[in-house]
Amino acid sequence: MAHKCQSVLDEDVLNERGQHVGLATRERLITPCRLGLSVVASLATQQVQTLADVHRQCNALWERESDENACSTPRRTSTSPAFFRTSLGHIMRQLTMKVLGFEAGQAFSAFNRLLLQDGSAFALHEALAAVFPGRCNAVSPAAVARHGTLEVLQDAPITMALRPDTDAEHDSRPEPQSLRGDVCLADRGSLDLASVRDIDRHGGCCMVRSKAGLHPRVIDASREDGQRLTSCQDRDCQAIIAQCPTRQRAELDVAWLIEGEPFRVRRLVRWHPATTCVDSLLTNRHQDRYTIKRICRGYQLRWHVELLLKEWKSYTNLHQFDTEKDTISEVSGCKFCKYS
Repeated sequence: MAHKCQSVLDEDVLNERGQHVGLATRERLITPCRLGLSVVASLATQQVQTLADVHRQCNALWERESDENACSTPRRTSTSPAFFRTSLGHIMRQLTMKVLGFEAGQAFSAFNRLLLQDGSAFALHEALAAVFPGRCNAVSPAAVARHGTLEVLQDAPITMALRPDTDAEHDSRPEPQSLRGDVCLADRGSLDLASVRDIDRHGGCCMVRSKAGLHPRVIDASREDGQRLTSCQDRDCQAIIAQCPTRQRAELDVAWLIEGEPFRVRRLVRWHPATTCVDSLLTNRHQDRYTIKRICRGYQLRWHVELLLKEWKSYTNLHQFDTEKDTISEVSGCKFCKYS
């Protein structure tokens, strides 16, 4: 691991990457290597309130007396996001390894990877509303969403995307063909029935919270104790939802028509007394090894990615990141380097 750390932060590698993306066309006092390491060091060791904090860290780290423009000019260039984004991707690929696992024979040991997908938004300067429009115009006209995919067995994020807050969350989920042999846990914002079908066709597994407005046809239904609910069979889900038990969970075998073809999944439902409504979870795993209890316990792992995103936002002080430069806003993604 020590050798990998040296390789991803190697001076020649960083300087060559800076020249490749156009960050540095000639040798300067603040080279791409010095700029990259100083930005990562300052954002990883302290809460940066202003860009002057980054400048002071750069001078202290390299024992230089450069003026503010020497440090800030490269950060404001249009190529700086590509430099930091490429560097971050390199760090994430090289510094992750499998540290957790399931015992042989356990249900989830059949999967190669256990992926958790979610996103978290934070406000930007209102001058960036045209580049990063927010969903709550009255409160935050400019906002950006950080979408991340966490690999549980590596205990590390494997992908991250910075998108306008108005973009759909499911646009940032992993591609179905990349999930062969994997299981992906996602929130209702990532639900797209066509993608769930494609994941199933490519040999992957998904567990996704179901959102309101989905009314499939119920083929079969049973309680968690195994008793079949004959009154719920071969009916529309919306018509029988009130007949689901309130003291235990139920399992519905449901089907939708997608592009003229039926697609069947399991829909696990439970009555939530606090909200006086029904929560539901969709999965394409069969019942033979994946009981209702096992699926629900497995889905609880998704809280790991939500806690990670909240930790990123609070610990790195992102809620106070205030700049009118869209390139500097994108560079803020390097704040997450230390967590990789």
